[in-house]
Amino acid sequence: MCMGGKSQPAVINMPNTGAYDQMLATQRAAIQSTMSNGMMQAQQSLQAAIADQQRAYQELADRKTADANNQIAVSEQAMRMSQMMGPPPPEKSAEAPKIGDQDRYGAGAEGKKALRIGRGAKKSGKGAGLNIV
Repeated sequence: MCMGGKSQPAVINMPNTGAYDQMLATQRAAIQSTMSNGMMQAQQSLQAAIADQQRAYQELADRKTADANNQIAVSEQAMRMSQMMGPPPPEKSAEAPKIGDQDRYGAGAEGKKALRIGRGAKKSGKGAGLNIV
């Protein structure tokens, strides 16, 4: 409280802050531009990496499709060749065993002797004795 005298009411003059506001806006825009530029570059590199990955996946799928088509063509070729050449000859191990060993018991073997399975075993040579590999 003021006592006495006539005085004028206090007047507060506000300084002109427009220049400071403009400087702040400019700095803020520069910072945002820098940040968004970095983000945009990161986004572009991410998009490029995704595009490369998709391209690699597509190339792999195309290669697998080509390999599958090639396998089909090879199997068709093998089928045609096998039909032209016929079935392969039977292997020796696929022959049926001899029933009734005529060399040992004669041509007219009868009874149990006729049912003997000839083995053709040798006393020495390949397939004789214990083979340890």
